[in-house]
Amino acid sequence: MNHLDPLAERGRGIAKRGWEIFSDWLGDYSLPLVQPAGGLVCFPRIPKSIAEDGEKFRDLCMQHDLNVTPGHFFGEPDHVRIGFGLPEDQLRAALSVLGQVLDGKVGSGLSR
Repeated sequence: MNHLDPLAERGRGIAKRGWEIFSDWLGDYSLPLVQPAGGLVCFPRIPKSIAEDGEKFRDLCMQHDLNVTPGHFFGEPDHVRIGFGLPEDQLRAALSVLGQVLDGKVGSGLSR
């Protein structure tokens, strides 16, 4: 299966870079999570001060075309699944919107 090695290496690179960008962004927010051992997603707990649960948080995000997966699908209703395997410019744009949602700037003045 040596022909899969370049693909696996590419995937590891995307995951590594995405996590670096996400974890750097995360330094500005208090979202409890366990660093993923691999892959392209993480699963933070959403503070009740932001939203009642992951579903309500998703609703806030979707008002601005940002999709996160509510944790109730995984048995953890106060969490959301967030992917960080996007191209860098798209990931940074998504994190900007996510930050504005977390900061409570979800009204009509939310910039894109």
